[in-house]
Amino acid sequence: MRYLMIAEGGARKYIRLITSITFSQAANNCAAWPAKEQHTCNNMLMKHFSRLRKAAAVLAAGAACMFAFPAGAAAQEPYPIEDMISDKANVLDSQGLAEAREAAQATRSSKAGNFNAVFVDDFSGMSTDTWCEQTMRESSLLGRNVLMVVAVKTRDYGFCFGNEVELSSSQKSSIDQAAVSALSNENWAEAAIRPAKQMQDMEPGGSSHLGGSGLLSLLGSVPVLLGFGVVVIGLIVMARRRKQSPSQVTGQRQGVPTNSPEQMQQVVQQAGSVALEADNAVRAAEEDVLFARAQFGATRTDSFEAAYQSASKERDQALGTLNQMNQASQLQDKFALANQVLQHANTALQIIQAKRQEFEELSNDQAQADKGLQDAEKRIGESRQNLQPAKAELENLHLSFPGVNLSSIDDNVDQANALLDSAAQTVAEGKKAFSQDNRASAVEHLHLARRAITQANGLLSGITNARQNLAQSNESLLRAIGSISSDLDDVARENQKRGQSLFEPLVAEAKAAIEFAQQARAGKADPLAAAERIRTAEDALDNVLDPIRQQNERDQRKAGIYQDRKQSAQSHIAEAESLISPNRGMVDVQLRSLVSGAKNKLENARQLENTDITTALTLVTEADKDALEVINQMRNFTPRGAMGNYQGAGGIDIGSFLLGGLLSGGHHSSWGSSDWGSSDWGSSDGGFGGSFGGGSFGGGGGFGGSFGGGKF
Repeated sequence: MRYLMIAEGGARKYIRLITSITFSQAANNCAAWPAKEQHTCNNMLMKHFSRLRKAAAVLAAGAACMFAFPAGAAAQEPYPIEDMISDKANVLDSQGLAEAREAAQATRSSKAGNFNAVFVDDFSGMSTDTWCEQTMRESSLLGRNVLMVVAVKTRDYGFCFGNEVELSSSQKSSIDQAAVSALSNENWAEAAIRPAKQMQDMEPGGSSHLGGSGLLSLLGSVPVLLGFGVVVIGLIVMARRRKQSPSQVTGQRQGVPTNSPEQMQQVVQQAGSVALEADNAVRAAEEDVLFARAQFGATRTDSFEAAYQSASKERDQALGTLNQMNQASQLQDKFALANQVLQHANTALQIIQAKRQEFEELSNDQAQADKGLQDAEKRIGESRQNLQPAKAELENLHLSFPGVNLSSIDDNVDQANALLDSAAQTVAEGKKAFSQDNRASAVEHLHLARRAITQANGLLSGITNARQNLAQSNESLLRAIGSISSDLDDVARENQKRGQSLFEPLVAEAKAAIEFAQQARAGKADPLAAAERIRTAEDALDNVLDPIRQQNERDQRKAGIYQDRKQSAQSHIAEAESLISPNRGMVDVQLRSLVSGAKNKLENARQLENTDITTALTLVTEADKDALEVINQMRNFTPRGAMGNYQGAGGIDIGSFLLGGLLSGGHHSSWGSSDWGSSDWGSSDGGFGGSFGGGSFGGGGGFGGSFGGGKF
């Protein structure tokens, strides 16, 4: 891999990166940066993405960014295709192209779906699923469309499909096999013709899908296997395909050796996607628990709350380890940490999956979908009554705290209103499905509506809780002022004792930090900036005063500072989480790993507070600093409102999908798993098969996804 610095010739790639339809997918490209520079890349993305969403086009001409792709290959990014068969790799002659188009055209009258194919040199460093799904979205190939993507130089391929494609696992497998048998012989035209012909006479296979929304799953199938020497889906599929097709044995490349650099790099690249999947699932499960608790009470939902808490800890371990992996410099170290990420992420998903059936029995949605939809409609009305009070409170906050940056909640009312509108439309479609005795579709609509309502309420709570958060910040600043004032008293005593002025620059900065903190407490300055400044000033003074303090004095002081910073870290972590959840469709995995790492540091500090106060203080200080970093980045990242114009055909429109991450927190579909539990993890049904079902206790509906694929 080599890195190319973007200059004039690379500007278009940077524009495409930061204007991708979902930020999280654009941000995944930052994984191609050197580990030490990934944070910078993400900061650039968030800053420019926010500006583009607000102003429609802001990009500095000399933007610098790096992308990784194999030397000698022109990277092909996702693009809107204008033909049923698109050949950017120039591997089809005129006759082959015509025959492939004819076969694809014939599927337009079939019940299976509309076949489309793309041939390119490579997938620009993206995973096959991500590249396929972005191309499908950019091409508006939703609904009944099936897209096959082939990277001829890297020999990768895969399929993705719209939500109205209702093929069974075996049918998708036969389509996949028809393609790979031709791809292995580099018969490019037949690779498109054979799967298209397979589809022409197929009858839908009966998988459950939500009709009418015309959206894709945000996440494709996530290839995951555990243990040392872990191998990703492409290698598994490649090995199986060779066993299944003897004709492929000759003339093919040999498989990648176990633990080879190529294999280890593949595992490292997958770790972020799996951690993101787990984070979305855990956040969606939290929403399900909140809704269920309101409906059934705390006693009947205690077990789900416990499962959520357990899954949350595993998710935090996965994301925290991911942060360590990104900072590691050696591939072997990255590989070892990637395996830990996968283990924790999969454990989180398994915990949630294990509770799925019990949750369904509690909610009994299949039998009472009509009542559930009526209840959802009632809750939408109740939530709407909170819109105006929240708007008034936001205005009051701006008046009361003119120096406080409130950009992270400024659009919450509009976003909540859009989510409630989408929920109302989804409820109406669910009622229609129920009246037509399509209970599966009615339940899927119900789950989506519930999640929209929960997220809308969360956004409104972000406003109503802001005053409390500011009050907590004021209390924290007051404690910090008292603590650093104690340092200044110590300096004054030392000055009197020695007859000279010590540490004058540090004293001056400490006094300035106190003044700034007092301004913040009066609402005239930003409390987060004040907290960071006063903490830095205090640490600088403590570093020079500690050597002249007695040991017991040092320990007592550290214990006091520790308690103050622990409270501050707890508050800031909670605030950071509240900002990420409603925007999770656009928040990249690096930012999520930062807040999870903060939670891990806080927990480790708690375990050491009675035995090693010095280390505990260091950990809690880092945790608070990381949480503040997340909050500050989220303030500059408010891609809301503009996307509301992109209306989909169904109840949850593209705008609310992007704004609230409704689909990203829900279930992802793979060709071995159209719903939770429909396929066992690691099944041998023609490939990796199945998945953990993604999603949450309450499901989340099927929105297309991906199937098959791998190496050929």
